[in-house]
Amino acid sequence: MNILVYIPSISKKNGGIYQYTMGLLNVLKGSKKHQFFILNNESDDQLNTLIATQENFHSLNDRCLELPNDWVNRVVRRGKRSLPNMFRPARTPIEQIINNNRIALVHCPFQAYLNTGSTPFITTMHDVQELHFPEFFTSEERARRAVAYKEAIEQSNRVVVSYQHIKNDLVKFFDVPASNIEVVLLDMTRLWIDDFSEQNLINIRDLAVPQKYLLYPAATWHHKNHITLLEALMSLKEEGTTVNIVFTGHLTEHYEEVLKPFVERHHLNDQCTFKGIVSDQELYSLYNYAQGVVIPTLYEAGSFPLYESILLNIPVICSDTTSLPETIGTSDYVFEATNVEALKGLIKNLYLDDHFRDKNKLWVIDRAATFRSATALGKFEKLYDSIMKTSPVTEYFT
Repeated sequence: MNILVYIPSISKKNGGIYQYTMGLLNVLKGSKKHQFFILNNESDDQLNTLIATQENFHSLNDRCLELPNDWVNRVVRRGKRSLPNMFRPARTPIEQIINNNRIALVHCPFQAYLNTGSTPFITTMHDVQELHFPEFFTSEERARRAVAYKEAIEQSNRVVVSYQHIKNDLVKFFDVPASNIEVVLLDMTRLWIDDFSEQNLINIRDLAVPQKYLLYPAATWHHKNHITLLEALMSLKEEGTTVNIVFTGHLTEHYEEVLKPFVERHHLNDQCTFKGIVSDQELYSLYNYAQGVVIPTLYEAGSFPLYESILLNIPVICSDTTSLPETIGTSDYVFEATNVEALKGLIKNLYLDDHFRDKNKLWVIDRAATFRSATALGKFEKLYDSIMKTSPVTEYFT
């Protein structure tokens, strides 16, 4: 069966969605049953190399799909419901791709609705953060999300989520039948970190970071809660303890408007290194040289940095939000996301206490073994089969 994976503008600037997409493709490349046609318009070396090296992957590029006209999509969709086949409107660009490549199913790894005609469609919902933290969004953003997410959920044949707490939110807030939502957590067996080893470490002198530091790899979105981490650093500094932090990830407007001024105002420049987006090899090296990883996020579906730290056997502490406590599996290394004092205590231990760090490392080594099972491909293939049985393509390719 030919399956279209719709990712027209995915890049590393998309943060967790990019990581999820790469993880999904690494799962799907193991399929012996299906061929995947991957629509992407970005010049991302890692993504393009992955597509080019898999026999069951086929690259598509069509920039006319990058910014679809929502109004036209809605008019065409309504027209197709009421007009007989002989008076059907002309195919939309996405339908043309479906027809030209004999696509039987469309899989989108982010929140979106596409006018795919009679072709079954899977959308992916990563979170509904705006319902938990509306203050992080403008009224226009909240309105857009409400309409777009409702349409994506209602018009798709099935919704995929990674965690039960996301499914619970969709059932509660969008009144969607639980049977229409599939919980599929990606495997942690084919991550980008598996492409590297100690031989690939960049010399720390070439990374332009302190010899001793903690790492927080996350785009500077408001909900990533960099500000609480900076407040903890400031308080520790006032008490006479200097802790260096290296930050990686896309630098957003929140960095320019809030985080950078805070660092300058409290004279934390010598302790804070914001590197922006780095290469995978750089990030792998930064993980391995770090004293530990700090994840103070206020909201996540799930945390890739937490999984990566555990799988790399790097000591890590994390906030108590959503799925993170379940992922790390113990309260010993968890703090309340907005509790600066609790965060300070764990930071001091992680940065200065060898015994704490050794104990933490032994825990994550043991924890890593629980994440190495490979079940996602079987779940996705079962989902594809189920959809095709209940929603078969009703039109012939022409």
